[in-house]
This record gives sequence, C-alpha cells and structure tokens, in this order.
Amino acid sequence: MDYGHWDIQAVGEFDPSDWFGFIYRIQHTGTGRAYIGKKIFTKKIWRQVNKKKKSHRTESDWRLYHSSSEELKTEIAQSESGQYCFVILRLCSGKAEWSYLEEQYQYTLNVLFARLPDGTKAYYNKTIGHRHFAGVEKQMGITVDKMSSRQAAIPQ
Repeated sequence: MDYGHWDIQAVGEFDPSDWFGFIYRIQHTGTGRAYIGKKIFTKKIWRQVNKKKKSHRTESDWRLYHSSSEELKTEIAQSESGQYCFVILRLCSGKAEWSYLEEQYQYTLNVLFARLPDGTKAYYNKTIGHRHFAGVEKQMGITVDKMSSRQAAIPQ
C-alpha cells in the first residue's frame, strides 16, 4: 500500500477505504516546530445528472497533502526534501470522532501557546478546530496583570 510521504508507524498498515480520515503531525526536523491537523481520505464530488444533483466519493489528495497552514505550506515548498516528518497519529471512523480528536490533540499539546526552548512558537497552528482566538495571548496577559494587582491589594 502506498501511503505517500506519511509515516504510519503509530497506526500500522491500513486500508484508507476502511476509514473516514486521520489526525496528523507535521514537524520540521531542524527546528522542532510542528503542526497538528486532520485530513479526510475521500471527498464528495457533486455533478448534475438529468436536472438532479448526484454525488459520489473519490479519493482526496491525502497522500501528497501538506497542511492547511499557509505559513507551513510555504516553508515546505521552499525547503529541501526530508526536512519535515509527516506522521499519521490516529485513524478515525467518522466525522464526529475526527473533529473531536483533532481538537483534543490541539488543546492537549497547547498548540496556541507552547514555546520551544528558544522562545519561538512550538506549533504553526493559529486556530483550534478552525476557531480563531486572535488576541487571546494579549487578553491573558492583561488578566494576569489584573489578578496580580488584585492580590497585592487584598490584605493578608
């Protein structure tokens, strides 16, 4: 079976037609920065037949897929081969499990805030479950400052 550039060690050999999709990690081997995401094995194609819309499923581009992160896709396109590891972390039977597990991995790994030892962001992810949290770092910093000043004002 051809799995493209994906490392399947965590899940073992499988038949993609038996599964809905998968959760993956793409990691730069030099910096350690990573991306956690999800991908489906098949996509639905709609076409017009006798004035009615009909659909059928066809294999997605999963074997060659490089993430939905524009920043990461650009870096991969500009890099030498072998600088990124593409790992399938988990296979999923359906859409609900697939969406839930992507978010579980993203929250557990703290993809929005985790830092590498040099202080750079550990993950390319800018969202969790496609929900944007723009400004959350700034707001959390303000909250920490406010709580610190409250603690100083409370008599002990």
